[in-house]
Amino acid sequence: TVSGGLVAPLQINAQTGTTYTFVLADAGKMVTSSNGSAQTITVPPNSSVAFAIGTQIIVQAIGAGAATLAQGCGVCSERFQQRNRRPVGGGDTRQDSDGRLVADWRAGLMLPILHGVIASSGGGGIDASGGTETTYSGYKSHKFTASGTFTVDGGAGDVEILVVAGGGGGGNPAAGGGGAGGMQTAVVAVEAGTYTVTIGAGGAVGSSSSGAQGSNSVFHSTTSTGGGSGGYGQVGGVGGSGGGGGTDDSGTRHGGGAGTAGQGSAGGAGGGYWNWRSGGGGGGKSAVGTDGSAGGAAGNGGNGSSNVYEDGTSKDYAGGGGGRGPSGSGSGGTGGGGSSSSNNGVANTGGGGCSDGGSGGSGIVIVRYAA
Repeated sequence: TVSGGLVAPLQINAQTGTTYTFVLADAGKMVTSSNGSAQTITVPPNSSVAFAIGTQIIVQAIGAGAATLAQGCGVCSERFQQRNRRPVGGGDTRQDSDGRLVADWRAGLMLPILHGVIASSGGGGIDASGGTETTYSGYKSHKFTASGTFTVDGGAGDVEILVVAGGGGGGNPAAGGGGAGGMQTAVVAVEAGTYTVTIGAGGAVGSSSSGAQGSNSVFHSTTSTGGGSGGYGQVGGVGGSGGGGGTDDSGTRHGGGAGTAGQGSAGGAGGGYWNWRSGGGGGGKSAVGTDGSAGGAAGNGGNGSSNVYEDGTSKDYAGGGGGRGPSGSGSGGTGGGGSSSSNNGVANTGGGGCSDGGSGGSGIVIVRYAA
């Protein structure tokens, strides 16, 4: 071999079409491109063709049409650069800021010869903007507390996402707590373009009625469902996590609403009897809401779950709201669930509202990738 991993004597893969995608056998070779029309040569992502880091391939355009290199999904755009050709007395070798050989212009040929160092694809090549941006411990995060756009200005790759919906509103009075907004994490592929971010609002508290369901949060292909409403004298609402149930005038104790699989848990059932009734706690991401007791004690909201995507420190999201009974309100679940001391679910946690006059907390979306 010669310097840079090229094979001596140099082997040639002659291409005459208008499109071509590198294959593993091209490593260390020259690919010639000859066509009267423009030609596009694509560098595939590592998931499709696993070139070793440091692999070099020479591309030589010998036809009338221009040849350009394109990045497949997940290939860092900075890895390939083209330079305007110019006549020189001898070989002109150029390097990028990292010292990688990126271009040769060979005297006499007057034809572009492109070198590219192929690196495994990943988030490190992403150049993006939007939301509140934080760089920490090898990651960059984008936190959205209101609806907006995540814009990939260059590069492509996988990003990790946290999507939490708005929490459900608590019923009022002596009713079930609101369920937490659905909470999901995922890994999705992005490329240059604009992606809409939708942040779900918390559901409103009831007034001698059940609360309202929270609104969905959405990013890319992931939709988290708004938290279920706290029930007033009826079953708690279904949602990302279910709302707590209430007890009606006949003394019937209604169950909590169901949560959505992978997003949250069910709410607790109502307790007591018609003039001594209590509501169940709203469900949280990691735990169901507890039932109201026969003695009138309200149910507690289910606990949420923690995540580190924002800045590397653990933060709790998606806690259920506490129910309400004659002896007071149940406690909210960790992760922003409303309680008697703070009736509303905490903003941008997706916490459910307490059945003591509490609305649900708004949702949040966080996107992070390797910096």
